[in-house]
Amino acid sequence: METRLCLLASLIGLCVSAPDFHQNTTVCGPKPADIMFLLDSSSSIYILDYKKQLNFVNRLIDTFDIGRDKTRIGVSIFSFTYHPSIDLTTYDNKESLKRAVNQTRYLTGGTNTHIALSELRRSGFRNARPNVSRIAIVMTDGQSQDFKKTSDEAQRLKATGVKVFAVGIGKDVDMKELKAIGSDPSDTYVLLANDFNDLDTIYDRLAARACEVQDNKQTTTTLAPSTTTKSTSIATTKQTTTTTKPTNKKEIITSEPIMNDASTCGRNNMADIMFVFDSMAFGYTKTMYIYKFINEIIRYMSIDSGNIRVGLLSEICQNTDISINQFSDLTKLSDYITSYQTLSLASYIKQLRITSFEPTRGGRSDARRIAILFVEGRIENAQAVLMEAKRAKFQDIEIFVVSIGKTIAEENVNTICSSPATRHFVHIPSFEVLMSYRPTVIEQVCYGL
Repeated sequence: METRLCLLASLIGLCVSAPDFHQNTTVCGPKPADIMFLLDSSSSIYILDYKKQLNFVNRLIDTFDIGRDKTRIGVSIFSFTYHPSIDLTTYDNKESLKRAVNQTRYLTGGTNTHIALSELRRSGFRNARPNVSRIAIVMTDGQSQDFKKTSDEAQRLKATGVKVFAVGIGKDVDMKELKAIGSDPSDTYVLLANDFNDLDTIYDRLAARACEVQDNKQTTTTLAPSTTTKSTSIATTKQTTTTTKPTNKKEIITSEPIMNDASTCGRNNMADIMFVFDSMAFGYTKTMYIYKFINEIIRYMSIDSGNIRVGLLSEICQNTDISINQFSDLTKLSDYITSYQTLSLASYIKQLRITSFEPTRGGRSDARRIAILFVEGRIENAQAVLMEAKRAKFQDIEIFVVSIGKTIAEENVNTICSSPATRHFVHIPSFEVLMSYRPTVIEQVCYGL
């Protein structure tokens, strides 16, 4: 009888102590962690499967004790480029966090995993806390565009002290690449699901292993950046059960800025790309914002190979000057000044259509013709603008609109932009945040190049 009671007590103890990951309750311990999800949003993932991926993330969120001084979670997505979606510091409660996850956009495009891993290392953990475990959970359904670059960037990320889980979904994943992405041992940090409907089968294991990492803090020392564009990090990762001690061997990771990888946009096809805006209408300060934005975008483009050619249309010269001896009649002088009109966006689109893609200006008959129009707020002389946009599109010019500030009317967007408008229109709230929308513009413009 005594033996039976002891056995019963043992079983009760097991039931109480073993976490039930199938219940939507917090089961991880009290130790905090900073966790970044990096989600594949490439064209190979059907939108309904993408939603299943988001649902899986929300199930995992329920595993952790979320709070400002507890576990914090961020989400980034990637396809051709990297898109930060939720910062580690944005949400301190599960309800708001899960709502934001459900609203994470669906991208489509290629699978540049190396770019995503590099940006995750550079900016994803920028608000991470010292002496708190940092965890990355990378989910993908296929192979990256470049195995070597992906492997190298994964190593750089892990060398900073981040523990990386690699989750492969479906039959097209590359096991060798997943092992290169995930931390060691692969038996712990690499997980496979047969398809998106099968994600629940790995939930228990991933949740349990992520919880275990919270108890294993790592110390990372980051050197101050030099005056060049390179950054240097020294990562120390040897652990004991009581404290974390650095190894004698220090690994120095050095990498060029991700923007120097100019082979991605235009790798497969040729395009002649024109950036168009009215610098007089924008004024000096706003024009400088746009110039800097364009300068960053073109760094992604395969210009050196010759596949991509870039032009700029920001001024249309008019002979509006008046010499001091030109008029001796007040009425004629007044009439001349009154007749002067500033040019609307229609004039820019017209010049774009007539001259910008001509062979004498470098245009090629076998290249895609792309125009990126920058506008601000309400469009003046809208009917003329819409008519010129229609004519341009009739001549096979693909038009993207970047609207800054107050958004333009939806019917104008649909008429000015190429179809579908959802892929050819970007609304940016202000010039001050223009640079943060760089990945979005690159993603849309470079799709298929």
